[in-house]
Amino acid sequence: MMTFTLYLLKVMICSGILFAYYHLALRNKIFHKWNRFYLLASVIISLMLPVMKINVWRDAIREKGTVVQMLETITTGDEIIIEYGNRTLVQTISENLVMLLYTAVSVMLVSLFIISLLRILKLKKSAKEKILEGIHFVPTEANGTPFSFFNYIFWNNKIDLHSAQGQRILNHELVHVREQHSSDKLFMTVVLFFFWINPFFWLMRKELNMIHEFLADKKALDSGDVKMFAEMILQTVYPAQRFSITNNLSHSPIKRRLAMLTKNKNPSLSYVSRLLVLPLAALLLFAFALKMEKASGPVYKGKTINVIIDPGHGGNDAGAMKENVREKDIVLAIARKIKALNTNPKINIVLTRESDNTVAVRERPEIAKSQYGDVFISLHVDAETIPNAHSGVQVIIPKNENEYLGESKLLGSAVLNAFQQQEGLAVNNALVQQETGIWVLKANTFPAILIETGFLTSDHDFAFVTDDANQNIIARTLL
Repeated sequence: MMTFTLYLLKVMICSGILFAYYHLALRNKIFHKWNRFYLLASVIISLMLPVMKINVWRDAIREKGTVVQMLETITTGDEIIIEYGNRTLVQTISENLVMLLYTAVSVMLVSLFIISLLRILKLKKSAKEKILEGIHFVPTEANGTPFSFFNYIFWNNKIDLHSAQGQRILNHELVHVREQHSSDKLFMTVVLFFFWINPFFWLMRKELNMIHEFLADKKALDSGDVKMFAEMILQTVYPAQRFSITNNLSHSPIKRRLAMLTKNKNPSLSYVSRLLVLPLAALLLFAFALKMEKASGPVYKGKTINVIIDPGHGGNDAGAMKENVREKDIVLAIARKIKALNTNPKINIVLTRESDNTVAVRERPEIAKSQYGDVFISLHVDAETIPNAHSGVQVIIPKNENEYLGESKLLGSAVLNAFQQQEGLAVNNALVQQETGIWVLKANTFPAILIETGFLTSDHDFAFVTDDANQNIIARTLL
């Protein structure tokens, strides 16, 4: 519930910024096609940007600039809201009631939409339609006509089709049909089913309807004859519109349409207004999609720490396998990335194997000792006989009799905490001790842990750990 609320809030903020720009720079301008595209794109961008995440990695050792601090503030704000505390029973019930109310309003809007469709269908069946050049012409005397809906034109018999005014009205509706304005209306209607609480989407829909009329007016009238246009409007004054998803000539404010037809063109101002969208787009991308992440761990300036990274298996030992994907290759790739990404001169990364070669299990602690290791981390990917039985990151520590159990627990907890801040992989929040001893944990004479970076037998984990970009995320998290 909290995550969905946060998403709605971000959508509202994003759409509010985009609509504010439209209102200040584009509204009542003559470039109607551009405005139509902008409003539709604004809705799509508002829905997509909040779920996008483009990581911008930085070295934790370097000083933070103003831009870095701003990005970190936005990212941290997300985490604070998402990591909401434990909910009480009362809070849970309240959230459920709010969600139920939200869903009820959506259902009501869907019902009204279905009613409108049924009315149109009933109107279509009650009249004898004609097909002219692929357009269905339906003569009727129903209130709210004339209007168009996709490739249908519902014509009011009280208007003489063969008169000059009748031809202008027909041309007006033909523009709606040919430029597929009904598709825009249907799109906005569906969006509002789910995001009815966003006032800016309602305002965008209203403006989009006006732009449809501007486009139709511009193409339907003879040389922008305002007098003829006024006469045409007066001839089409009918009772209130009953079909909210249709294009109706008489439903729009007449004053704005008259003003638009007499508006002088200013090409230079037009281009400047449209170009201003570029810095706005950059601002929104910066604010909503870019997330600042640390490329290395906390700043450390003490003695050099030798971190031994042990990519499990190798050579003749493939480890777990699925669809010709081998555990030994995944963990080696992650280990190499950890070493390549490290920029802290006080952290020395040493791999127990640099390539796909066989290294005996008993040799690995010896390699660590020869490199004067301070920390030992063995990398693996788990697998089970039952598909999708388990998933996520697990951290295994030595058994209780180990001399460095306390330090290993601290190391394992730090790793779990780091993974809890990342998205993509679930995390087993408890450190694991296996009944059967693990040699690389038992034999090392310093803190040591073994990390299962997911399960190959989990469809989700398999897709995640086999992706190069996600392997980078795992590497940075461990680093």
